[in-house]
Amino acid sequence: MPDSSNLELGPCNVYLEEQAVDQNVGYLGNVTVNLASEASPLTGAQKGTSPLDKILTGGSVRVTVEFKEMTLQNFARAYPHAVLTTDGGRVDFTNRVGLSLRSLAKKLTLKKIVGGVESALKKDHLIIPEASPVEGELGVSFTPTDQRVLSATFEAWPDDLTGRWGFMGDELAS
Repeated sequence: MPDSSNLELGPCNVYLEEQAVDQNVGYLGNVTVNLASEASPLTGAQKGTSPLDKILTGGSVRVTVEFKEMTLQNFARAYPHAVLTTDGGRVDFTNRVGLSLRSLAKKLTLKKIVGGVESALKKDHLIIPEASPVEGELGVSFTPTDQRVLSATFEAWPDDLTGRWGFMGDELAS
């Protein structure tokens, strides 16, 4: 039976774990979660090229965050070549060829906002234990009429033991 209470619309807050504390990254534009799966077809000569089945061969979870607050810290969060100085007074854009993007991973949490208030319900939180900004182009417009936005894509890295990218709901549920 359809249940209109399951229909949703609205924003979220985004947190990145920094120095063992979940930090709210500030005002945002759109936040988009993309879950992708990849599969290879199994075929048989008797059926030509028609797939008889497909086997999962991989996938990914990516979160695109539009940072609206133009801070040095958000530049460092959004772009893997950006390094924030220890005192937070400067961000350096450096050539970091050879750097493992996973080495930049932090816990990323999205918390749904309901009625103008952040939901405390675990089912309304998406937690990705390891996510880092990935390759891509970071463009910032300097125009007289458009608000500046840093759009960053974070990739979730699967847990080495469980393969889990992230979760919603009660982490301890079985």
